[in-house]
Amino acid sequence: LAAGGKGARFVARLVPTPKPDDSGKGPKAEVDVGWMRAHVEAVQAMLPGGVSVCGVYVFAPSTTLSASESKVRSLLAGIKARKSTWCIATHDEGDAADESRPTVALFLPSDAKQASWKSLSSCGSRLSPLEPKLTHGAPQLHCFGANWRVDATLYLRPAAQVRKTQAEQMCEQISAYADPLAAAVTTIDGAMPAASSTVSSMRGVGTLAAPHEVRLYLAPEKAAAAYPTGMAEDPPSLLVRIRGLVHGRAYAAAKDSVGEALEALSE
Repeated sequence: LAAGGKGARFVARLVPTPKPDDSGKGPKAEVDVGWMRAHVEAVQAMLPGGVSVCGVYVFAPSTTLSASESKVRSLLAGIKARKSTWCIATHDEGDAADESRPTVALFLPSDAKQASWKSLSSCGSRLSPLEPKLTHGAPQLHCFGANWRVDATLYLRPAAQVRKTQAEQMCEQISAYADPLAAAVTTIDGAMPAASSTVSSMRGVGTLAAPHEVRLYLAPEKAAAAYPTGMAEDPPSLLVRIRGLVHGRAYAAAKDSVGEALEALSE
């Protein structure tokens, strides 16, 4: 997992892929592409803003590491291809910056002390050596939190009727509720810091237990637009109502800007 803003990123944690279950139905190979890809998807879905899957690592004997490169390349290509679909709300500048970052592989030989890093080339055809910058400790992360009260009614139709899957219909309609939030007036801990100011300039260090409190304020007309009403002429085949409180969390490094922290929170 990697964290950080649009500038330098750092590896925050290594998350081991679970072993196969006792039923014997799981993979037998050290690197099973399908098994690990499913784990990547599951982990990414649970991560807060500002933290994302940046690649994979393999801990095995040296001979196994050499033989696993083609599978690792396939995994990295899959991660790179999925980056743009992991968020419902997308930001052009952020997406471009994220796509320019390489997906990386860390090879840890169990029979030697020398680890090696490789990254996927832009064309996705080969792995290239990577020289990371080593530090004595990971930068401190600041936690930001916001609560979003949702009361949304979604109108779903058969995929064949509208040429969109019901998942696509849901994402499109949820965006109608979420997009107006981009125009909201934002306060952090009751103040309005400049977007260009650094996270370290804020008072205190936001923690998971006591994050920096982010509040969003919409103008009345934009608040009304955030809750569309009515439906098309043809009645939907399914009505879905979503009510509740969404708790958003994001992490940012001290050198990140406040704007980058808020962008991570919007993810």
